[in-house]
Amino acid sequence: MTTSVILVGLMGSGKTSVAQELGGQLGVQVFDTDRLVEKEAGMTVSQIFEASGEAVFRTLEFHALEQCLEEAAPVVIATGGGIVSDHRSRELLAAQSGVVYLKVSSGEAARRLEYETTNRPLLNDDVEGNLRSLEIMRGPLYEGVAALKVDVDTRSIEETAETITKWLKGQS
Repeated sequence: MTTSVILVGLMGSGKTSVAQELGGQLGVQVFDTDRLVEKEAGMTVSQIFEASGEAVFRTLEFHALEQCLEEAAPVVIATGGGIVSDHRSRELLAAQSGVVYLKVSSGEAARRLEYETTNRPLLNDDVEGNLRSLEIMRGPLYEGVAALKVDVDTRSIEETAETITKWLKGQS
C-alpha cells in the first residue's frame, strides 16, 4: 500500500468498523478523526457541538485530518460523516488519491444506528428523515472527493474491506 486510505460517508455507513478491518488486513495504523477530536478537546463530539457549535467542531476535525495525513507511512483514516461539510476538509480530501466513499442508504443507516442515536448530534426523533436529508446534501460532496465508491447496504464489513484492498492492489 503506497497511499493512505480515507473513508468518507454518511453516519452508519461503517467507516470506523471498515477502517479497523482494513487496517488489520493491510497491517497499517488506523485513525478515527472523531476519536482524535474527542481526545484533543477532552469532550465527546456531542459535547463539543453543544458547548461550542458545529463550526468549532469542523475546525477541530479539519486539524485532525491534517494530522493523520502528516504520517510518513500510509494509514487508514475513518472520518466523521460531516467532514465534507467544511470546504477546507473537502479540498484536503480532494487532493488525496485514496478517498473511498462508503455509500449507504438512509434506511439502512437508520437501521444500523437504531440504538445509538443519542451520541449523534445531527439526529433527533426523525432519524431516517434526518439521514435522508444528510444523504441528499452530502452525497454529491462525498462523490466529489472520492476515488472509489463502494455500496455497503448489503456488504459485510469484511467484504467492504476486501473490495477496497482489491482496488488498492489495482492502483499499485
